[in-house]
Order: sequence, then C-alpha cells, then structure tokens
Amino acid sequence: MNSVELILVLLATAVALAIGADRLRLPYPIVLVVGGVALAFGSGLPRVEIPPELVLVIFLPPLLFGAAWLTSWRDFAANLRAISLLAIGLVIATTVGVAAVAHALVPGMPWPVAFVLGAIVSPPDAVAATSVMQRLRVPPRLVTILEGESLVNDATGLVAFQVAVAAVASGGFSASHALGQFAIVSLGGIVFGLLVGWLVAQVHQRLDDFLIETVITVITAYVAYIPAEHLGVSGVLATVTAGGFLGWRNPRLFSPLTRLRSRSVWSVLLFLFNSLVFILIGLELAAGRFLLAGVGTANLLGWCIAIAGAAIAIRLLWVPIVMYVPYRIRRWLRREPRLPVWKGTAVVAWTAMRGIVSLALVLSLPRTLPDGSPFPFRDLITLFVFAVIVVTLLGQGLTLPLLIRALRFVDDGAAARQERAGLLRGTERALERLAEIDQTSIIVPWLVERLRATYEERLSRLQESVRDDPECRLMDGDSLAFQRLRGQLIDAERASVVAMRNRGEISEEVLHKLQQDLDLEALQPLR
Repeated sequence: MNSVELILVLLATAVALAIGADRLRLPYPIVLVVGGVALAFGSGLPRVEIPPELVLVIFLPPLLFGAAWLTSWRDFAANLRAISLLAIGLVIATTVGVAAVAHALVPGMPWPVAFVLGAIVSPPDAVAATSVMQRLRVPPRLVTILEGESLVNDATGLVAFQVAVAAVASGGFSASHALGQFAIVSLGGIVFGLLVGWLVAQVHQRLDDFLIETVITVITAYVAYIPAEHLGVSGVLATVTAGGFLGWRNPRLFSPLTRLRSRSVWSVLLFLFNSLVFILIGLELAAGRFLLAGVGTANLLGWCIAIAGAAIAIRLLWVPIVMYVPYRIRRWLRREPRLPVWKGTAVVAWTAMRGIVSLALVLSLPRTLPDGSPFPFRDLITLFVFAVIVVTLLGQGLTLPLLIRALRFVDDGAAARQERAGLLRGTERALERLAEIDQTSIIVPWLVERLRATYEERLSRLQESVRDDPECRLMDGDSLAFQRLRGQLIDAERASVVAMRNRGEISEEVLHKLQQDLDLEALQPLR
C-alpha cells in the first residue's frame, strides 16, 4: 500500500470513527486513538512510521492558529494569572516531578535524561478536553483557562525539551542559561508573530476574495511557524500570536460572506487534521509493542504506572494551589460571597490528557549523541511517554464527562445577558445612524421607513424580552414558534426555486445564488 492509499484509508477510518463517537456521545479524539490501535492490530496495514516533522510542521501550526483565532483574548487577559501558572509553572513542576520519579525508579537513569522524559510529558493537550466540554454545560471561564493553557504550554514544553536534550548531549546543565534561553525564545516568538500578523493584515485589507483570503489564512499558520523555528525563536508562540492578532482584527479585515465561507473551510480543515493526528497516535501506540521485545523486567509495568501517576498527581496538587487557594484567601480577606469555585478547580485538575505534542517530541528524540553513542534510555522513554498518553487519554478522557455531569454546573446566564446587551446597543446605534443619514442624504423615503420599522420592531422585542425575563434568555416559547414558522416559509421558498430549476426556468448558477441567500437567512437567529 502506497502513501496516498494509506492516507485515504486513514481519512475514511477517521470519519467512520468520528460518526461512531457522535452516536455514542463520546469524545472523538479518544475513539480515534482506540480505533487507531485496533486498526494497527486488526488489519494488514503496514507499520506506520510517523516522521516527527510531519506532526510538528504540518499538523501543529494550523491547529494552534485556529485555536488562537477563536480565543477570547479579553477573557484570556482576565485569567492571565491562572493560565500563566498552569502553562509555565505547572509545565516546569511536571518536568521536575516526573524527572525525580524516573530518576528514583529506573536504575542508572541520569538526571538530564530524566528531565527529557519530564519535558516530553509536561504539556497537556486541550483538544480532547474541549471536545468533551462542548457537549456539556461547563462555565466559559473553564474553557478559556484550558484553551489558554494549551496555547502557551506547548511553547514551554518545547523549550524545556530542547534544553534537556542539549544537556544530555553536552553532559551539563545551567539554570541561568536555560532561563535566558526561555526568555529569548518566547519574546522572539511573540515579536515575530506580531510582525507576521501585521503584514498579513495589510494584505487582507487590500483583498476581497473569499478563496484567496482563505488560502492566505491557512498559509499564514506556516509562515509564522516555520521561519520562527529557523530563526531560533518559538514557532508555537509566533503562530499563536499571529492567529490571535488576526482573529482580533477579523471583523474589520473580512467581508461577512468571506467570514462565513472561510469559517466553514476552517471547520472542515481542523476536523481532518485533528482526526488524522489522533488516529496516527493510536497507530503509533500500537507500534510501541515492538519496544517490549527483549524487555524482561518485572518492574516495567510498575514504572509506567508510576510515571503516568506522577504526571496526573502533580496536576491534581498544583491546580488547587493556583485556582482554589487564592479564592479562599480573597474571600477571607474581603468577605466575598461564596462561589462554587471548587467545581471548576476539580474539572481543570482532571484535564491532563496528553496528545500531539508529547507524541511529536518523543518521536523527535535523536537516536545518537554527537559522539556517535546511542541516546541513553531512548526506547524506555518512548515506552513511558506512550503509557502516559494511553492512561491520560483513556482514563481521564472517558471519566471527564462523568465528573462534569456529577458536579452539575449551573449556567449563570452571563453570556446570554452580554449577547442581549450587544444586540440592544447595536440596534439603538443603527437607528441613530439611520436618522443621521436621513437628515444628510437624499434617500427614497419608503426605504428609510422600511428600515426604521424593522429596527424599531427588533428594539421593541428586545426591550420587552428584558423586562419579561430578567435573566435574558434568548428564546422563549413564542420566539421558538416564530423560528419554526419562519423555517417552514424558507423551506417553501427553497422548494419553489428548486422546482423552477427542475422545469428549466432558472439556471443552476441562479439556483445556487438563491439557495445561498435562503441559507444565510435561515441561519440568522431571531433578534
């Protein structure tokens, strides 16, 4: 089977597994990993050798760029302390803690090699966690913290990995040098990402073509990542910074139709990339059985459990210190009202799934040192990393939905209130602008009155909804009935134009244009 056929088989398998995950209401990354393992053991597929650059260079940039584009940076800034302590402090603590356990358990494993293992398993992957939370009622703040942690911790883990590998190769380690390198790499990546984002924004401002602009957004992820890595700065932070910069400015850079269409393209692209990544993780985990050949120690299983347990336990200890203890201190000092902060702390502490970055790092370990000698304990490190990925993805990934349901989160309605406030202010400003245009321009009166009636009717409905529903729920029984009625009318319109196409009264091109307009109208929520 050649490479093209193998990719097609993997894509078809990933889609089938994703459909099954949706039917079973399970997180699709976990189902894909299990499916990849089953595919490797139960089929005639050749052993899949995953080049590390395939994961880091091809898959990682668009996944990071897409996540940064959709991140709420105002919420990110509001939770910066917690995110920083998780993405930097926890990654360093995990690196040190796992290294200490490995050094103590594995006879002869030196500290630099143990730090390599700790750095590889230190950054969690938020994809599996957020795929669970999208199905369940979880406060947006928790999703913001987890996504923000995922955007930054990859850079911390990569720098720690590079420093540890360099220490193994040179036989020495300098804490001051490591801290200086981390600062240079991080700041350099942010500056380079801002430069790329600004340059690409200038290009977008001069274009109005959906196809070209969508291609540019995809290319931007690689333009930010690859040159940054060659310059010796953080490609991860460069990609995240460029994606965040363009995502923040996208309301002024793109037309409504371009945003609508490119969002669909990116949704498909990110789904395919995530699906391939997790099924490849499953295939590579299955390939890890070859590492067991010739290993006869009875302590091997215990070592794997201890390493995975250390990675989980460190997070369980660290997160309450970061999230819960400060709240208790503030409440004691300021007499703040009691809030169920412990629930969010429990969810964040339990989301320690490892994935794409840990896999790529362990595969990128050099086989030999500069002097030609084998990299010490390479196969054992690989086995430990695979164990951590399996235990965290399957163990915590499958139990996270149970934990969230058991905690019974209650929606505080903040998002709904903010949306309603935005609609009210936007409608009021539209009426103000219409009055200005009516006084300063020559416009057909009936057009002005028609638009004014539309906005005034919307404003009246919004104001009445706020009075009747203090929590500002967006949909009540009457509005849902209105939505259903409007949907039936749009369906009737669509059927009529399709019938005209079938009779030859309009062309296929005209049908597509009319159908797009009807689809846009159907997607617009009731305001």
